[in-house]
Amino acid sequence: MSRFVFILGAVLLVLGLYEFWPRPPLDRLDPVGLERIVKDHFRHVLVHPEDARWDFTTIAHYRFGGEIVCGTVDFKNSAQKYIGAHVFYAIIQNGAYHEGGLVGDTFEDPTGSFAFTAKIACKQVITN
Repeated sequence: MSRFVFILGAVLLVLGLYEFWPRPPLDRLDPVGLERIVKDHFRHVLVHPEDARWDFTTIAHYRFGGEIVCGTVDFKNSAQKYIGAHVFYAIIQNGAYHEGGLVGDTFEDPTGSFAFTAKIACKQVITN
């Protein structure tokens, strides 16, 4: 039993220290590169990705590694009409898209779980 407690304590210590592990300062991040990764990922989701209006509001370190990019995107539907800004978030790890989505999008987020993640991770106010 004491061996299990020791191993559990060691694992918790390592995970606790990870939270305080030094990360590169935010001003050393390449926001243009992160934005390009996000736009490239969402290109397959948007009907007219070349007409999308992006507003990147947050770029921050993500607590489980990498960076989180948050903001809104307004894009045209198949009738060539802008439909209003949607909140999005994306987690970038090792220079590649890892996780994220459009909040309230029935194709990408049928369960609404992206809204929960965006509220917590991006501190976005979700109104849909």
